[in-house]
Amino acid sequence: MYQLIFAIITTPFMTGDFANRITIVRWIKVLIIHITAGFGCVAGIRVLGNRAVKNDKEPFNLGLVSVGAGILLFGWFVFNAGSSLAAADTSTIVFTNTGVAGVFGMITWSIFHYIEHKRFSFLEMILGQSLVL
Repeated sequence: MYQLIFAIITTPFMTGDFANRITIVRWIKVLIIHITAGFGCVAGIRVLGNRAVKNDKEPFNLGLVSVGAGILLFGWFVFNAGSSLAAADTSTIVFTNTGVAGVFGMITWSIFHYIEHKRFSFLEMILGQSLVL
């Protein structure tokens, strides 16, 4: 669903005279990608509908949640630090900022969860780390 929406919407904006006339083409492309991702998610939700079975508990397999969060974090580090295409000062700063943002998100989300539920949870730490990315 997302790929279909992405192909339809982005092609006219990312190619041709429109893209060449804009001085901040890179940021426009990023904006278009994120907007179409949002529309793709909304379209997917509309197609799938509500959940057939609602789960009131936490995830069934916390190990798989941890593996998924680790893969997400690894990919985010590679994407952010690798976007400068050089092992230079810029990529070092970006790599550090990504790590610091993840840590602060983890700490902040855990504190808010503790204030509300009076307990710490490893799942909430993973969520806090993932939400800032």
